Amino acid sequence: MTGPYEKSKTLAERAAWDFLHALPEAERFELVTINPVLIMGPSLVDGDFSSGKVIKKLMDSVYPGMPKITMPVVDVRDCAQAHLQALKVPEARNSRFILSAETLWFKDYALALKERYPKNKIKAGELGYCPVKVASWFDPSVKMILPFWGKSLQLNNSHSKNVLGIQYHDGRESILAMAESMVKAGVIVAK
Repeated sequence: MTGPYEKSKTLAERAAWDFLHALPEAERFELVTINPVLIMGPSLVDGDFSSGKVIKKLMDSVYPGMPKITMPVVDVRDCAQAHLQALKVPEARNSRFILSAETLWFKDYALALKERYPKNKIKAGELGYCPVKVASWFDPSVKMILPFWGKSLQLNNSHSKNVLGIQYHDGRESILAMAESMVKAGVIVAK
């Protein structure tokens, strides 16, 4: 099950490839698609953005605990490097690249932040399935995570490493870099 955001990304990429393949051979052009997972790392934006919301909610202790789900992470600097390399490396032509440094349990996100910001009282304890199931009856966003409960989503990033030469940042380092940039911007309060 995916939400509208994820579905729009999938449909947009599919439309690009379909468009390219529908062109007469003489009119075809080179296409590269870059598919990053949840982007973390230092932020230049001090406003509201998707991955920043995750960090802000963790830092502000909005969640009562951590669901037993995984979230792949990639650093924004690695995404920028991949885009640059996709333009420079001839072997990247007509390829798609998944960008993912590693997959972390949501609890690992909280633990990394809790260690760096102990005064923020970040709730890193894992939630039980039953209370989350009950919450899903009332909150569609909670219902979306249930199919992923307890499953470790592992993605293969070897294509981006081998062709684009990406050397990924550590996922926890990227999470902390985002938090630090948001603290500096005044979006998050470090207690």
